Amino acid sequence: MSLTRYRNRVRVGRMMQRLEDGDRDFAGLAADLGFADQAHLTRTAREHAGETPTALRLLLAPAAGLQFKRSLQHPDAGGHDGLRDPGEPQAAGD
Repeated sequence: MSLTRYRNRVRVGRMMQRLEDGDRDFAGLAADLGFADQAHLTRTAREHAGETPTALRLLLAPAAGLQFKRSLQHPDAGGHDGLRDPGEPQAAGD
């Protein structure tokens, strides 16, 4: 995994934590996490998590996102952390 890909995975993970904590300002979130702008945040989130920040915020809401959150906290035996690797092809149903 390249340094850029690793850095973006970390930033997307931090973005998801902030969204779960109720942060709603995507432009401010992008600036705080070192993205060039909100569009860059959105593209990177979609690449690594498979969803836009808005969709992730809805998924991470206390009731609706419980299952999604658990899948990120409890990776499968293959060492997957719940985030997609943009270098890997999507599975057929994704």
